[in-house]
Amino acid sequence: MAQFTSLGVEVAITELVDLPDDAAKEAQQASDYANAVKACKDTKSVGITVRDFYGPLSWVPGLFAR
Repeated sequence: MAQFTSLGVEVAITELVDLPDDAAKEAQQASDYANAVKACKDTKSVGITVRDFYGPLSWVPGLFAR
């Protein structure tokens, strides 16, 4: 992200979607989300939008047949 912002381009994370189906995948997703948010916080002028962070309320399962 720092490389992109150093070029003067606007950077934003707009979608981080996964539907973990076991504890290991859920733990990996938690780590991935934490790393993404940290990268945003550590890089000037990078935004992240979080919606429906509680799985049972997400729109994703209704859209994807997984």
